[in-house]
Amino acid sequence: MEEAGFGHAALHVADRRLLISGTNLDELRNGLAAVIGTLVRAATMKALARKELARQARADLDEAERERFLRVAEAAAEIDFGA
Repeated sequence: MEEAGFGHAALHVADRRLLISGTNLDELRNGLAAVIGTLVRAATMKALARKELARQARADLDEAERERFLRVAEAAAEIDFGA
């Protein structure tokens, strides 16, 4: 926000709300709202990317665990205690 000339404005998160302080409606109308929208959009995209990476990591671990289980089951099936 500082680069856009709104360095005096501040954003705070409180109880799932975004609080905007240090500004007024004129500044919001004259470009600050667009700057805030860009910041929120960038933060959202970053959070979604992190969430997708975590999801993919879990899926990779799940697949590796499934493959390990199948290898162990196949090895166990080859054991004959009867002879």
